[in-house]
Amino acid sequence: METALAHSEVVLASASTEKVAATFRGAISTLREREALVVLWPGLRHADQAAGMSLRTVTDPRAMTLPGRGALVYRGTCLPIQIVLPRPENNGLPIEHPV
Repeated sequence: METALAHSEVVLASASTEKVAATFRGAISTLREREALVVLWPGLRHADQAAGMSLRTVTDPRAMTLPGRGALVYRGTCLPIQIVLPRPENNGLPIEHPV
C-alpha cells in the first residue's frame, strides 16, 4: 500500500467504522491520514472518531440509517454524499427513498 500511495496509484480499502476508529497505526491509519475517506451512516457511533473530526454538520438526524447516506472527508473538510444504485428493471434510473 505504501508503494501504491508513493506512486499516486488508486487504493481502495474498506473497514468497519469501529475498526478504523480503534486503529492508530498500519495501513488503515495511513489511509485515514493521507487520503479521502467515505464514512457511511456518519451519524452512528464511532463515525466521528473514524473520520478524525465531527460529522454532525453532514448528518441528517431524520435519516441516520438510510442506505447510501454518508460523508466524504478530505483534508479537514467534510461533505454529505448520497450513493445510489440504478434500478435494473427501470432503465438504470436511480432508486429513490423519500425522507
